[in-house]
Amino acid sequence: MNILPLWVLGCRHPKGTLSVPFTLRVVDVNDLIYNTAGAAIGYGLFQLFHRIFRSFIHRRGIKLNAFLRYIYNIGGEKTADTSD
Repeated sequence: MNILPLWVLGCRHPKGTLSVPFTLRVVDVNDLIYNTAGAAIGYGLFQLFHRIFRSFIHRRGIKLNAFLRYIYNIGGEKTADTSD
């Protein structure tokens, strides 16, 4: 039989938070919004960097080593030549 501590049952949470009484965790809505926005901004910056990197490689005709080939291919677009 699960008995929750009495202080959990009588506890009041600040406005704008969610509480799951079984795990005693509190989620702040602002954290959810900021984490989602941060992930979207980070993904957008990654895509921008990846496009700049790929165009730089094409313009300069740089031969790719294993590390640069990984960065080149990570964006999910067509792959670079794997011959060394």
